[in-house]
Amino acid sequence: RVDITQRSNEKFWEKPLTGWGNSDSKYLPFEDETFVYDERIKRPDFLYPHNIFLQIALELGLLGLMLFILIQNHIINYIYHLHEQVRPYELVCYFAVFAVWLVGYPVWRSWWLVFLSILGISFYLLSKKQEEPNSIES
Repeated sequence: RVDITQRSNEKFWEKPLTGWGNSDSKYLPFEDETFVYDERIKRPDFLYPHNIFLQIALELGLLGLMLFILIQNHIINYIYHLHEQVRPYELVCYFAVFAVWLVGYPVWRSWWLVFLSILGISFYLLSKKQEEPNSIES
């Protein structure tokens, strides 16, 4: 992973503003092919940087990275302003899921994005239920 991170960083600086393109980290050209080739898929075994911030910067550039950070900031602000009985659970869940996503999955893994969407919708509906009068017994 250290080699993948170094390579990703080098490639990022070749196109720092706009990046290489969405989901293109696995197709990046390398001058020397020191990565082990996977014979089944006929490409270097690189796939993704194993760091969502680096992957977004590599693929979408600084502009995409800033947008991603703004979206995450918006989500955290939204959670912070939820009902006090729901807020701690949603914050813990958000940061736990984000920690796994940070190093565990590529940014564009479809089933992971579906899971995040379902989780977000579930918490949104839960927070709306908490806002209804008499939904919480004090």
